[in-house]
Amino acid sequence: MMSYRCFQSMNQPRLGPIRQRSFQLVVLLVTLAFVGCAAAPGGGTIQFTATDSIEAGGRDVTVSVDASALSGDRREVFLQQAGTKKLTNKVLQKLWSGLGNRQLPNALNIRVTGFRLRSGSTGFWLGPMAGADRIVVTVEVVHDSAAARSFSTNTSTAVGGIIRPGSVERFDRMINTLAERIVAGI
Repeated sequence: MMSYRCFQSMNQPRLGPIRQRSFQLVVLLVTLAFVGCAAAPGGGTIQFTATDSIEAGGRDVTVSVDASALSGDRREVFLQQAGTKKLTNKVLQKLWSGLGNRQLPNALNIRVTGFRLRSGSTGFWLGPMAGADRIVVTVEVVHDSAAARSFSTNTSTAVGGIIRPGSVERFDRMINTLAERIVAGI
């Protein structure tokens, strides 16, 4: 006589190799989705200023970034991404690498006036359907202690999903593009 337990296991289909692989693939994708939703690096200040000698021989350029114009939640995310420090350092790096025949300013005062960054999960699951990430700034160029001119520029990206799921990666890419546009606009 067969026990109920043996009878029950005989009637249950076993997972074949294809189903096992499918299950493993689903587990892997869910794990990757959670990795894409990882928390952003913390630590940032509302204002950050750095001075660096750009030319050999020592002309100093001061870059100051101010994020105080952002609303509370957007400012918090910008600071979690260390946006003021990253933008300041990237602008100084672009000034150094793209010097050319350009007349260097004494200072660049950058004010962040608009910002949106989708969360890692929103960027992964909804991608471009969730709208674009963006940073909007106003730049004041200072020559010899007098404001020479001001201009506005921005950058945005709708990339997300599997291509660039993490908010940190998207933010760093926008900072790089924004720094290039700021230096080109001097």
